[in-house]
Parts: sequence; C-alpha cells; structure tokens
Amino acid sequence: MAKRLKPETSFTLTPRNVAALHLYAELVGVSSQEFLNRFLVEFLIAHFGDPQIGAAEPFLGSFEFKDREKAERLAQWVKERDPDLEIEILKLPRSRFKVRATYVFDGRMHEICG
Repeated sequence: MAKRLKPETSFTLTPRNVAALHLYAELVGVSSQEFLNRFLVEFLIAHFGDPQIGAAEPFLGSFEFKDREKAERLAQWVKERDPDLEIEILKLPRSRFKVRATYVFDGRMHEICG
C-alpha cells in the first residue's frame, strides 16, 4: 500500500518540474502522481539503490555541504558502497565542503564525483 505524505512532509515542485511531470504523464496516459511514483521506483530507487550502476554517487557528489560533518556522512556512505574508491573531502571557498570519489582503472585516475 502506498504511503501518503503527512502535510508537514509535503513539498513543492518548481514550475519547470511540474510542467515536465504533466507533459510526460500525459504522453503515456497516466496521472501525474502515477507517473512520478513509477519514475521514482525505476530511476531513483532502482538506479540509486544498485551500486553496480553507479548512478547515486555522481549525483550526490555534486552537492556542496555547509559543514564538514554532512560531507563526511556522504563520504562514509560512498566508501561503504564501494571500498575500492578513494574518497576525499574538499574544502571549498565560503566554508563549503564537497566529496570527491575516484578510482584507478587502466593506469588512469577517473573521478566519479567531486
């Protein structure tokens, strides 16, 4: 059974996201709610949940954090998903932080996020 959001956990979509949601839902002939739920299952949950796909790390690594603790939490999560990655927390200007994850393949370093 679907879990309904409580009023205090609701959120607002940007006008651009609402327009895209309505457009694609209409194209396939389903409600916006049905489309969004299916999209979240197939892309967010399935792709982000599978470390072999590697979709979550680049996206989450694109965020900047206001404090080091939050960056460390993401760094730990990434390292637990793939212990072979080299993880680094970068200090940015304006007291911001970012997580960089890299791996070496074929003698070359490849950046996943950062």
